[in-house]
Amino acid sequence: MASADHLYVKAAAATRLHGRGEQARFDFAQPDGVPVGSVVDIHWRRGGLRVHLDQAVAPVWDEGSEPVLGVSVPVDRDTLVRRWYIHRIRLDSEGTARRVRIDTEAFARPTEWFGLDECAMTERGLTPAVERIIQARSAPPHPCVARAADHFLGGGAFRRRVYSLARSTRERCGPAGLSQR
Repeated sequence: MASADHLYVKAAAATRLHGRGEQARFDFAQPDGVPVGSVVDIHWRRGGLRVHLDQAVAPVWDEGSEPVLGVSVPVDRDTLVRRWYIHRIRLDSEGTARRVRIDTEAFARPTEWFGLDECAMTERGLTPAVERIIQARSAPPHPCVARAADHFLGGGAFRRRVYSLARSTRERCGPAGLSQR
């Protein structure tokens, strides 16, 4: 990693968590000798995030810390459908500083970027966008989404499978595979 973005992520997360009365531990993981700064692990009493700032380390889903992917880290359509959403991170330059922005990407939905100070980590993920996605998934899809799915995904059979998979996952596990039990 050629930038110091991992340090900006650490500083912003430490400030945000400290402001909420949380103590955090940060690690700059280097699995398989990847450059320092590719991955930032953030752990606190009630949760954890693994921030992937580049593609050097593939995200691991549904095990331990919630992955947060940099904008250059690809994610496949099946993962978006299965998980309902994924978290994204980007850093914007503001003068000599970098501002952390969080996005929640969902299948067939526009993305919304929020400042880290607008977000909270809950059992359902980083909010506020996650709450909107969960509410939207509880309602039938808008007809425009159905038409777009037909057009881009090859017709009604695949679309029905996508909606069926999302519905059964939600009924069985809740959002992002979290158990309701």
